[in-house]
Amino acid sequence: MQHGKKIGAVAFYWRNWSQQEKYYVCCTLGNKIYVNHGMYLNQALKDVDYIDEDNFFFYNGDGDLCLKMWHAGYECIESPESFVEHYPHANVDVRKTNYEKYNHDTKNYLKKWDGIFYNKKLNNLGMLIEKEFEDITKTGERFNLLHQQIIANNPKLVRPASMFKKIKQDLYWKFKAVMRRFF
Repeated sequence: MQHGKKIGAVAFYWRNWSQQEKYYVCCTLGNKIYVNHGMYLNQALKDVDYIDEDNFFFYNGDGDLCLKMWHAGYECIESPESFVEHYPHANVDVRKTNYEKYNHDTKNYLKKWDGIFYNKKLNNLGMLIEKEFEDITKTGERFNLLHQQIIANNPKLVRPASMFKKIKQDLYWKFKAVMRRFF
């Protein structure tokens, strides 16, 4: 624990193994650190009445939990020497079917924290705190056989997006950001 701080959660640096070089900790609305991979103080969880299962199926539940902690006077901090390898392809079929749930959870999340940690005009949706780390034990490599099997069954997972698709996605997110600032 850090002296003089009321710590509610500690975020570990993580990356999507096989896709990213750098590790990162995520910040959510208002650029507040939240825990995607890490630890929570049990008392802090009790004080904020745990996860909001009524408004969040899955997405943004972790961010909401941490914002509730921030709102209750706790801080969520990074653990500068903790690193996690996340395997992003494990539940490909599930992720494909969750788009509607993701949209539902995101709308609830933005509505709940609008005017508190979220400002539509500032478009303060969060950021990443990046860090380089060399995993000398090559933790992710231990899952290489599983990774190769999943990729063999789902080759689209590693096929690079076309230049047109990349430009289209980039323009889409820039347009959304501009629209949020003015409307």
